[in-house]
Amino acid sequence: MLKPISSNSAGTSEFEQRLNPLGRILEIEGYHVWCCSPIYGPDGRVHVFYSRWRNEYKFSGWVSACEVGHAVADKPEGPYEDLGVVLKGSGGDAWDSWAIHNPTVQKVGDQYALFYMGADGSGLDIEQSDLPNLTD
Repeated sequence: MLKPISSNSAGTSEFEQRLNPLGRILEIEGYHVWCCSPIYGPDGRVHVFYSRWRNEYKFSGWVSACEVGHAVADKPEGPYEDLGVVLKGSGGDAWDSWAIHNPTVQKVGDQYALFYMGADGSGLDIEQSDLPNLTD
């Protein structure tokens, strides 16, 4: 039977009280980095799959130019080695033609599955090439 987590008068749990902020674990020069999804790999290292888009796209770039990168570290707090892009928009008329965002990686049996959302720009009434010039 699980023991309930107790809390203090401020309403914070003992677990929450033991947490220490580390700051950002992953930054890539020239890019916005978002949505880190860590998992331990068979090599015992921490593998992080994350969303990234160039700074020139400002914050709205997640919908037009986002891709998924992969980085590894020996411990969750890093430092991380960036291994580059593993997935980007597929182009054409596909549902994920413009951008790939919000990755999450899960181990399923003895394989790994990467889930993500995609954007195709439909309904925005703009072209993908217009987005770097938009203001947030």
